Amino acid sequence: MGKFTQWEGKAEMFANMGWTEDVMFKVGFVEVAIAILFLIPRTSFVAAILLAAYLGGAVATHVRVGDAFFFPIIIGVLAWIALGLREPDVFRLAFGLDKNFTHQEENRKALNSHLCRLNRRQTSSNTNRKTSNVKIDSCQPSSSRSQVIDGLLRGT
Repeated sequence: MGKFTQWEGKAEMFANMGWTEDVMFKVGFVEVAIAILFLIPRTSFVAAILLAAYLGGAVATHVRVGDAFFFPIIIGVLAWIALGLREPDVFRLAFGLDKNFTHQEENRKALNSHLCRLNRRQTSSNTNRKTSNVKIDSCQPSSSRSQVIDGLLRGT
């Protein structure tokens, strides 16, 4: 809120950074607008991008005048973490995870179960024909079944 209020040394500090008080007042409005956008879920991703750009300018300004520049970086990282906690797709995109990762695991289990039932039927019909006491497969995932499932999930 320092950009909207008058306090001793304000003009000198902003002049040291190369900005006038009028410009800083406008920058304050930009900060408030980005904060409001960040609070609205539908616009939070765009706001995070705008905030990153704004904080990049803040870092550049502080580096240019020789001030400590780590605070805007920390704020930017915290903003993206907050967005990622609210929108898990941000973390999936950032870390390169497939959006359908959880669905693939569910599909893998369903396909394994289906192949297991098919295997039981085949083993059961073979047992009836041979009249031997062959134990039916316990449906533990085998490497060959896993390869078939992986191929089906990839569409090959």
